[in-house]
Amino acid sequence: MTVVIVKPGYAPYEADINGLDEMQKVVGGIIQAIYPFEDNAAVVCNDEGLFLDLPFNRSVPGGYGGVFGNFFVCGLGEEDFCSLTPEQVKAYKKEFHSAEILIGAKGNTPITLKVQPKAAGGSGREKGRDTPPGREYSTMQEQLSASERLKALTDQLEQGVSDIFQSGQYAAYLTAMSKFHHYSFGNAMLIFMQCPNASHVAGYHDWKRKFGRQVKRGEHGITILAPCPYRRREEVEETAPDGSTATTIQLVQRVGFRTVTVFDVSQTEGKPLPELVHKLTGGVVDYERITEAISHLSPYPISIEAFPGAAFGCCNFAEQRILVQPDMSQVQTIKTMIHEVSHAKLHAPKEGAAPEENRSEQRSSREVEAESVAYVVCQHFGIDTSDYSFGYVAGWSRGKDLSQLKTSLERIRDTAAELIDSIDPPKELSQPVQEKPAQKRRNARGKRNQPDRLSR
Repeated sequence: MTVVIVKPGYAPYEADINGLDEMQKVVGGIIQAIYPFEDNAAVVCNDEGLFLDLPFNRSVPGGYGGVFGNFFVCGLGEEDFCSLTPEQVKAYKKEFHSAEILIGAKGNTPITLKVQPKAAGGSGREKGRDTPPGREYSTMQEQLSASERLKALTDQLEQGVSDIFQSGQYAAYLTAMSKFHHYSFGNAMLIFMQCPNASHVAGYHDWKRKFGRQVKRGEHGITILAPCPYRRREEVEETAPDGSTATTIQLVQRVGFRTVTVFDVSQTEGKPLPELVHKLTGGVVDYERITEAISHLSPYPISIEAFPGAAFGCCNFAEQRILVQPDMSQVQTIKTMIHEVSHAKLHAPKEGAAPEENRSEQRSSREVEAESVAYVVCQHFGIDTSDYSFGYVAGWSRGKDLSQLKTSLERIRDTAAELIDSIDPPKELSQPVQEKPAQKRRNARGKRNQPDRLSR
């Protein structure tokens, strides 16, 4: 029967195969059929491709995620596989033309970079070469330039910023932000997009050296951005005391970015981790300390006193003070204080600005930001957030350009991180390390390991 064979890193090609043995030979093992297309066609792949650590091949539609290892596309008859029509051959060669490099995943959806495929002959090998496609593909990601990897990741990030407001996943993203408040908003977004349930991440070697844990075989890392400072010679114009200017060549410090790979704790195994987050159980024990920390950080004094209206709290910019209704539960009081302090820090009128300029910031934007900050902080400390709803953010975000959405997310992240660190200042955490026998003997005589910190 006539099929289209697709191998990792190579252009699809038409071939004739017959019988189960030839099908298994193409995919390299036990066959599995999936049906991601609307027409009468199937993708036939290796049933154990992922577990055999075969290279990633292509993403497929229909919620199937991606295929690992070789596969072929064939037609569907009434009871069995059959040949593709000439039109189908042309269509599927076009659909799977671009090779793909896996750079991450969001749930079951692969995040890939499409690249120009290598030409393949009927044998599936690159014309004029004897290198097997699987091995050639395994080095393709390494062959990408740093700028290509960086562009692929930043493009994905920008798409993610747009999608997060429309997909109903906004609250889930804020939960991820609460776990990674020391990361930039962009890296928190990248972690969420590729591993939505991530809780604590570290690099491959850090897991092994610092925490006595090993990344599990076959796990795909989470790609994030890391600052990369460098110096270069630039022309710098300087002004002398007499007002004259002169241009000199100087070494100037600049910061670029590169891609790095981290792994979530769920992708590792080994020694147990130390306790990382102290959850608030009802907020009773820590109530005084928390409210005191919030009050200390607030730009305006906070008063617990009744005021007209049904609102739980009020940030009065004219009088420069915050009011919180009395006789509320401790949890509701904390939530309200965080919400109103967020208003004070983010939305206070700019000094010297005209009244109409201060009113230009829409009320809906202010409420989204303040409520989001409160949600992130409460999530971080385990305070009940079941009464929060963000169904309105899709409408709020509609019509805003990407820079506006990114600015709001950055403001939310920065304010939430400041509040979290004020309530619970970062501490150095000790963790298990792999020890050599000599080290163990010394430790037995009283020496202890130096503490280190886990990225979270």
